[in-house]
Amino acid sequence: MLRDLIGAIVFTAAVLAAVDFIGDIAVRPQLTSVSAPAPTPAMETAETATSATGSTPAPETPAVVASTRDLGGDAQKGKKLFRKKCQNCHTMDKGGPDRTGPNLWSIVGRTKASREDFRYSRTMESLGGVWTLAEINSLITRPRSFVPDTKMVFAGLKKEQERADVLAFLQTLTD
Repeated sequence: MLRDLIGAIVFTAAVLAAVDFIGDIAVRPQLTSVSAPAPTPAMETAETATSATGSTPAPETPAVVASTRDLGGDAQKGKKLFRKKCQNCHTMDKGGPDRTGPNLWSIVGRTKASREDFRYSRTMESLGGVWTLAEINSLITRPRSFVPDTKMVFAGLKKEQERADVLAFLQTLTD
């Protein structure tokens, strides 16, 4: 009986891994249909900070996001979405602990892979630079496209408005 139970668990894990792999192949974000907003001073500052650190942009960036105002983000809706979709793995309190994912207090503008006690993937550690709105937008659109070896099991937020709302909320997590 124990052998059957272990076999069922292993089989289920294999099926889930296969479905995830097939899903990654079958569903690709349509990058060419997203237009980038006109450059703004906030975007130029973020780009300057990124290039000053020698960071290379992520391979798939669905949109350049200079400000959540460009997308009409609502921080209150973003907070609700965060609690529903992100809070199982991330904390958001200042000085809060890491969970499966790192604490996201003051994530916008923070150096990537900088939480001392959190173990990041090699790809995440090699990105360098600081988290800009555009990069966070790319990450939450499709985490495995942004960081292929991520531990995140989250599939991503496909709706642009939901991403804008979460980005607006993340911007409030600062002093």
